[in-house]
Amino acid sequence: MKKTILIASVALAAVAIVVLVRIHDDSEGIEPEARPVATVEVAALKVSPISRTIPAFGVIEGAPGAAHSSSLGYDCVVAEVDASVGDRVAAGAPVMRVGPTADARMQLDAARNAALAAEKVLAQTRGRYELRLANRQDLIAAEQADADARIRLESLSARGLGGDGLIRAPQAGVVTKLDWQAGSTVPAGTPLDSITDAGRLVAHLTVEAEDSGMVKPGQAVSLESANRDSAPPVQAAVTSVGAGVDPSSGAVDVRAALQPGGSWLVGEHIRGTIEVQTKTALVAPRGAVLPEADGQVLYTVEGDKAVRHVVTLGIASGDLVEVVSRDLKPGERAVWRGNHELEDGMSVHVVPGPAAGNANDGEGEAGR
Repeated sequence: MKKTILIASVALAAVAIVVLVRIHDDSEGIEPEARPVATVEVAALKVSPISRTIPAFGVIEGAPGAAHSSSLGYDCVVAEVDASVGDRVAAGAPVMRVGPTADARMQLDAARNAALAAEKVLAQTRGRYELRLANRQDLIAAEQADADARIRLESLSARGLGGDGLIRAPQAGVVTKLDWQAGSTVPAGTPLDSITDAGRLVAHLTVEAEDSGMVKPGQAVSLESANRDSAPPVQAAVTSVGAGVDPSSGAVDVRAALQPGGSWLVGEHIRGTIEVQTKTALVAPRGAVLPEADGQVLYTVEGDKAVRHVVTLGIASGDLVEVVSRDLKPGERAVWRGNHELEDGMSVHVVPGPAAGNANDGEGEAGR
């Protein structure tokens, strides 16, 4: 019995050895599975100026006190119009010609007749006074009536009634308001025109109310025309920030002074970019930062391996973003294309790309 068990054990051991040998031989013939390699493009991290900006939109208009208008002290009728809104006019240039309404002309005629009558009565009273046919009281009353009549006539003449009716530009500039046409009746005291000094223009901008607290006088603002694509951007500075919110738009007014002699047009629509914060920081292309469950991550390349970094974002401007991390330093190669498929420690193959060069040129964009 013992001999049979011994023989069976030896036989099983021999079979096991044969199986192990075959498994070993078969495993030597299988190649190990190839690990994936990601193709990526990189850009060097660098320390560069970067600015936080907020957008603004508005229009070019005259500065406070830059616009002057003409008005008359009597009701008039527009006879002809010699200028249009947007025209550049010299000081004293004709803008329109007007004439008095029938009622205004009647007032002038009545005042003239009253002045002539009062003058005659005064002359007669003086003659009678010299002949002692009138007393001192009569003479004083006649003198007072003559003075009152002359004052009324002079007042109408001072308001322009009885003149040539030619309305001239009160200053050199641009016609920004001219609402009347030939035949229109204009009430006394109503502005006939508005001439804005083209050398005293401002950018009237609006910003969102939630952003207005970051805007301060003196901050730089870049302005570009929304009507003329060929016009180059212009740098200006914020001069004032409104203290109220427009009830219809929910925006806050911001004004920026413009240098005299520019090519801006009154009424031109503009876009503005206000720099509310500027600092020097470690920056990376926006595309290098990916959102993940535990925050924002950025991959760098060390040797031929991807290294994962958790980062905190700061200021973003254009194609660049500030990255804050203890284990990142200038000069490291950040993966900005092909990083969506990366994992920590994954093999990578770095290839050059035309956009990678642009991503490295961060100074100009960051400082804007």
